Amino acid sequence: MWRCRLAGPGPRYYGMDVRFSTSGPKATTLNFRYVLVSRPFLYKLANESPFLANAKHPDFTRVHFTDGYSTSANYDLNKDKFE
Repeated sequence: MWRCRLAGPGPRYYGMDVRFSTSGPKATTLNFRYVLVSRPFLYKLANESPFLANAKHPDFTRVHFTDGYSTSANYDLNKDKFE
């Protein structure tokens, strides 16, 4: 149920076309694909949004952000910082 809340109506509500998936051993990486991923977007997401706080769950160890093309970043949920 918490995974539904995490990826629930939020992104669609704000008009964002976001794709979520998992990867890695035991599906411990949450993949966040959004075509407009950029450094300013990631800053706002990390500092002005509850998304990363909501993603902290024993099942996930990191979040991989990508625009699906050339931009990507990884956030370590245990260390609370971008890698």
